[in-house]
Amino acid sequence: MQGFTGFASREMLHPASSLIDYHEETLVAPVLMVHFAHNDSTCFIQPWSDTSTFDEISEAPTDVADGMMLRTCLRTYPMLRFDFSALPANAFINRAVLSVTNDTTRSFGNLQSMVISEIDTRYVGTPGDTMPLLDLEGAVYQISGMVNLDPILNQYLEFNVTTAVQRVVNDVYEGERAFIMTAGEDFFPSYDFDSVDPDFYYTQFSFFGNSDAVPDSLRPKLKISYTQMDVIEEGGE
Repeated sequence: MQGFTGFASREMLHPASSLIDYHEETLVAPVLMVHFAHNDSTCFIQPWSDTSTFDEISEAPTDVADGMMLRTCLRTYPMLRFDFSALPANAFINRAVLSVTNDTTRSFGNLQSMVISEIDTRYVGTPGDTMPLLDLEGAVYQISGMVNLDPILNQYLEFNVTTAVQRVVNDVYEGERAFIMTAGEDFFPSYDFDSVDPDFYYTQFSFFGNSDAVPDSLRPKLKISYTQMDVIEEGGE
């Protein structure tokens, strides 16, 4: 047909377990079926070229006041920085929890793992910057995570980051550290349970931001409980 061009996935290179069950000899790629009335026959045309288009998706926020987005396929991974100056230098961190709230009305996709890692703030550039996946692997230090998160059901997410905050208080690092939220990439074996990588399916989590228009209970926050070491050491010999 003049002026008609179809683009779709021509080959399926991932294990069959990444798809739902099909009957034997089913063509999993999109197929154009053309029926000819004059001889009552049908021609099946498989894709010749592959392409993807993302012109209908939401733009990722560049200001935390407008929210945060974690999505697969395009690999949009948000970073969060916190001011630890209010913590005393001799604090013992009993528990630290990173809390974010997912807006389930704007999120969608498949079940997904989510990992919280430390990252040097030298890698935190202008909002919207990109970095190669291999560089990300070398820049992060895994802290905690969760698996099988449903973007349309799981609203309140809390991650234990106690050890990371204790390292900050103990001045283990030179410079500052931030938190980065990612999907279950190959370099996180504890959270990489899918047969396909995060670039295969499109999943989006839309988190509430740090805006005055957002109730405090929905904003991202770091909740820390601690004890001062001089209090612990009193009377001990």
